[in-house]
Amino acid sequence: MSRVLEKLYVKIEHLWGLVVLLGIFIFVNTHPIRPNDFWFHIAYGRLIVENWALPVVDTFSFTMYAQPYEFAHNYWLAQVFMYWLFESGGAEWSILAFSIFVTAAYAVLFFFAAFITRGNWRIAAVVTLFAASLGISNWNIRPQTLVYLLAALSVVGIGRFKASERKLAWGISLSVIMMLWVNSHGTYFVPFILAGAWLVDLLRQAILEKNWRFLIPGLQLFLSLLVGVLINPRGVQVFSYLLTLTSAPSVQGYVAEWQPIRLDGGVTGIVFLVMTVALSLGWILSRKKLALSELLSLLFFLALSLRYERAVVWFGITQAPLLLSFLQLIFVRFNAMAAFTDRQNHKLNLALAACLVVLSFFSLPWFKMYWPLSPEKKSLYGLDTPVAAVGFITGQPLPDRIFAEIAFSSYITWAGMGNYRVFADPRFDLYPEAVWADYIKISAAQDRWEEKLEYYNANMLMLSPDTQANLVHQAGASPQWELMYDDETAVVFVRRGWQESINRKP
Repeated sequence: MSRVLEKLYVKIEHLWGLVVLLGIFIFVNTHPIRPNDFWFHIAYGRLIVENWALPVVDTFSFTMYAQPYEFAHNYWLAQVFMYWLFESGGAEWSILAFSIFVTAAYAVLFFFAAFITRGNWRIAAVVTLFAASLGISNWNIRPQTLVYLLAALSVVGIGRFKASERKLAWGISLSVIMMLWVNSHGTYFVPFILAGAWLVDLLRQAILEKNWRFLIPGLQLFLSLLVGVLINPRGVQVFSYLLTLTSAPSVQGYVAEWQPIRLDGGVTGIVFLVMTVALSLGWILSRKKLALSELLSLLFFLALSLRYERAVVWFGITQAPLLLSFLQLIFVRFNAMAAFTDRQNHKLNLALAACLVVLSFFSLPWFKMYWPLSPEKKSLYGLDTPVAAVGFITGQPLPDRIFAEIAFSSYITWAGMGNYRVFADPRFDLYPEAVWADYIKISAAQDRWEEKLEYYNANMLMLSPDTQANLVHQAGASPQWELMYDDETAVVFVRRGWQESINRKP
């Protein structure tokens, strides 16, 4: 036994890496499944698996029913995977799988940094912590979270493509990454920005040297990415999704994470400011002269993060190698390694490492309810998931057109097994701005809200007593609505005489 322990030679710098990576794993394990995106994505996965075809029209809502909607094709691979995972292992395995994917994404950055620095786990841990802190508010269980691993692999792959002579092998690897990415989420543009910045740098060199051969590796990289992206059900039309998201008024006007980043809007803005200042200080202290490609990449993802809060996570992943280059120069310049030559108690280090591993094990979804966590963290589902309310309506002869709180709609789509249609759901790009304007007015019980509901022929309300308190009060006082169900999460009303209006059309 003592010989085995002697081989487990754990240094303090190893603990740096374990704290960061296992800390990420533990944090994501204690995330509940939040209702907004997860449920409609696995509902799509169910449709795809049952029909062996990608849906081309909407079937989840009554406001846009049978209207063309092919942008779901941008997620089909992730949706099928998420559906299979949930059907096979339930919420517990879904949470665990996403914890592994998120941790693996940052582990790729960690070990890449450790490789570049020849085993300096301290620098690798700092670089990984930089990237992770900028992504921590975007680790909800949804398709975007799955592609963080692909993003980290593409950042490392592009770096190795540029430095290695084995460009064909790295190019093929990047094509496979892009093929998986484009069929899972719409952020596949990220590697193209990195490749484009390098291509501009190569163009500058080609002009200065008057030798156009400088462009060849950049074009090879760009082609490798493009080949992978074009392997998708919509071909070149897949690029239209990006244009829709960045121009649709309903997305830009009503989705908080698509708004410009704010310092008073929560932890994301503050963390972004701190990490940006840290990156700037690293640049100043290292005295590094940035290559044109590094500068262009930095400016693009900085501007993107300032414009869209959702883009902060990409700033962290893409700029991690830049911080790594700063830290390498700083360590050399200040001889920082001299501060870490003290003697170490390796048995104590091993004991601490073992404690981290044990904590990671007991953070798994099967055990987290025993931790001293908040009620939501202990739960497998977010507390705003209307599990009991949807269970109630599915066992009753009730109408199928539901005006619901937006966070409820996704779960209704899934748990209602296609028997109910909602007014709107988190697919913000599907619904016209007028529908969202009506949703907001009805939710606030303003501007002849009952007439609007009658126009849309909505015969059931599933409301949140927290976010729609006034509407709950007004519906309870109205003779048109009858209270059917009430709990801390959701309140259900049914229109009186709904049977007579069931065949009306809006």
